[in-house]
This record gives sequence, structure tokens and C-alpha cells, in this order.
Amino acid sequence: MLWNNSHLQTVKPFISILSQIAPDIAIFCNFESLNRLAALPKEKIAIFTFIIPNLHEMIKCVTKTDATKQLDLLKKIHHLLPPQKKIFVILSEALYNTANLTNPVDSLEKELNQLTIEDRAAFAYFSICDQTSLFTAATNDFLAIFQILVNAVLQQNPDAIINPAIPNGATPLHAAAQNGDLSITQFLVETLQQQNPAADINPARASDSITPLYIAAQDGKLPVVQFLVEALQRKNSAANINPARFDGTTPLHIASVNGHLPVVQFLVEALQQQNPAADLNPARASDGVTPLYTAAQDGHLAIVQFLVETLRQKNPAADINPNSHWGTPLQAAERNHHHDIVNYLKEKLQNGS
Repeated sequence: MLWNNSHLQTVKPFISILSQIAPDIAIFCNFESLNRLAALPKEKIAIFTFIIPNLHEMIKCVTKTDATKQLDLLKKIHHLLPPQKKIFVILSEALYNTANLTNPVDSLEKELNQLTIEDRAAFAYFSICDQTSLFTAATNDFLAIFQILVNAVLQQNPDAIINPAIPNGATPLHAAAQNGDLSITQFLVETLQQQNPAADINPARASDSITPLYIAAQDGKLPVVQFLVEALQRKNSAANINPARFDGTTPLHIASVNGHLPVVQFLVEALQQQNPAADLNPARASDGVTPLYTAAQDGHLAIVQFLVETLRQKNPAADINPNSHWGTPLQAAERNHHHDIVNYLKEKLQNGS
């Protein structure tokens, strides 16, 4: 049976844990073969010659994905691990898959507090499924766990990286912003600034230049958007509070296309306050598409009305139907049969008001 996405997500922590045993584990395509492999003495494992360069993509098919059997196998292989790594693997699996725990935060906090400061700091960067413990704690909204790990890291080294990127360039700050977790976002931004006033508090993801602010705007997480914008402005009154990703799409674009009116309103007002001459309907560098176009295309009448009214208040002669590579907002609304937006834009264009 070929794996589907749900199977892969279920077994990814398990596969990553297997990678902790040795770099040259032979992996077969069914669970019974894995059981036989795990039963071998550590010194016999090396006789297998299948080298795994990327462990969480190593199995292409599977006959069983029973979580209980996976955990049973996990217990069998723990004896192959050095003591410290054994503890880290158990904690990582619990942190990654909290559904197995009754009280995940309390249980993990108790376990972490039994470790030395050195081990807590090391565990912060311990990776499972390409995610560090710091990233996973931020992803799961575990403020207490995140604080324990960061504080341990800083006790070991005041200059340590406390917002480390995973392979795709995402950081714990990206994860917290995506969840709308204001508490972790605040803690991390404030700690970064205390550690280094020049620290980047809205880092661009290496793979696509997406920032935590962009992600929060994309998902309509208004409190996080507000906090990040205000933090950026406190740091530098002229800071870019609407930074574009690689193709020119800004937080204002993505909030508009997803219909997040409160985020659009906040960003437009913040841009105006920062600079009365700011472009409130910026054209995307790659194709000239504007936030007004994206809102019209996707049928978000309230956002279209807000942007048109704001543009006309700022300048009665403002172009409320700018052309792009894909046409105008009116044409986009017509193509997608958003008749309320078509009627509204036609009326505004006819009246010139």
C-alpha cells in the first residue's frame, strides 16, 4: 500500500527516531521487516548496506501504520541509543506527538525540569523530523516548554541563537505567528531584543522570503500582526511594515486575498500613520496585481469597499481600477461572477467618487 499524507505524518516521528540509532540502517518497505531489524544487536546493524540520505523520505510504502506497534518498536530500539540521546528521543516524540499524552505541557515540563541545564540547552536544538524542539514547542503553543528551553540556552550562552531556522528557513517565530500565539511571539521578540537590540524580529524565510508578519496576515491573526508591526516601529519608526516576499506579494496582498478585513484595515491605517504618502494599494512586482485586485478576484466585497473608499479619501482622483498582467479588479470580479463587486466598482467608476 502506498503511503498517503496522513500515513506519512503519523510515522514521520518514528522514522526520524530510527535515524538516531546509526547512519547506516537498512530500511525495508514493511513493518515486519523493521521489527526484525530492530531485534538485531547493534553491531549487526552495520551489515546492511542501504544508506539513508534523507530518513523521513526513506520508506515509500508500508503494510501497517498502527501507532501502538510503532511505539512498541520504539521501545525495542531504545536500548541501542546512548543514555542522553535516549532521553532526548523520548521527549522529542512526546513533544512532536502530544496526542499520546494526557497533560502534555505538565508532563513535558516535569520531565524537562529533571534534566540538567546543559541537557535542556542541548535538547532545545535536538531535531526530529527536521524540527528542533524549540520549533516544535512554538508550533504546539507550549509557552512554558518554550521558555524553559530558551532560558536554558541563554544560561549556557547569552549570545546563543534562540530563533534557529529549520531546513526550509522557518523559525520558531514563524511557527508562533502562524498559530496566532501572541504569548510566544511576545516572549521571543522581547527576548531577542534584550539579547541584541539589532536582532531581526521579522526574519524572512530563506526558501521564499516569507516573514512572520506575512504569515500572521495570511491567517488573519490580528493580535500578532498588531504586535509585530508595533514592535518593528518601536525599533525603527521607518521600518518596512508591509515587506514583500520574493514575488512582490505583501502582507496587505495576502490578507486581502484571504478576506481578513480587520488585518487589511490595521495595515492600511498603520501605513498611513507611518507615511501619509504611502502606497495603500501596492502593485506586485511580478505581475502588477494589487490588494484591491486580489480582493475583487476572490469576492471580498467589504475589503474592496474599504480599499476604494480609503484610496478616494486620500486622493479623489486615485485609480480604483488599475490594470495588471491579469487585467483590472473589475475584470477579475466579472470573470469570477462576483456581481456585487462588479456593480459596486461600476458605480464608483461612473460616479467618479
